[in-house]
Amino acid sequence: MKLHPERPRRVDYRSDPDFLVACLVWLDHTFPKRRKRIAEWQRLERESDVDYVRERLRELLALDESTEEEDAEFARLAAVWKTNHHRQEIRP
Repeated sequence: MKLHPERPRRVDYRSDPDFLVACLVWLDHTFPKRRKRIAEWQRLERESDVDYVRERLRELLALDESTEEEDAEFARLAAVWKTNHHRQEIRP
């Protein structure tokens, strides 16, 4: 069993999917924070959508009890909403 995967070479694999999976395994091992950064970029992309932010804030406000994660998400989304709303008022 290899502890550290080597960088995959295309000639070592019969199909593209096998090669791509091996590349992902290698990337995850070589750059362990990669998935976390991808998730952050996806979150930022979602939060740039005004409709998503509005609906998610409504969902969080409708909760009877919230967890610490939900409270943190609400605070972050409220700040995003205020920032975006303020920008829209300034635009001519």
